[in-house]
Amino acid sequence: MRVQKEKKKFKIHSATKVFQALRIFVNREISELIYGLINATKILKPGGKMIGLWFPLDKSMADGGPPWGITIDEVKSIFKNGWIIEKEEFPEISIQQRKNREKLIIFEKQ
Repeated sequence: MRVQKEKKKFKIHSATKVFQALRIFVNREISELIYGLINATKILKPGGKMIGLWFPLDKSMADGGPPWGITIDEVKSIFKNGWIIEKEEFPEISIQQRKNREKLIIFEKQ
């Protein structure tokens, strides 16, 4: 018999959010991600692929993390210039907790 864990719904304390924001700033987490994307863009040749499994789609940045929330529109805005979408799908083999909360997108550099 398999017992499912009950998800606890609770509000994140404002001090926790402040601490998370400070940690992100101090560790330069967002800028490191952007830096990595910029460098990947520079080294990929035309026709090169950037493959991402974007998760979670049902959470905002204000909800805290990790993982930090993102929307498909935000992802597409990052790759709007010089990229085309080769494939975009909700993976069939996602684990149950991520079903319809993650999306595979393959971008091709032009």
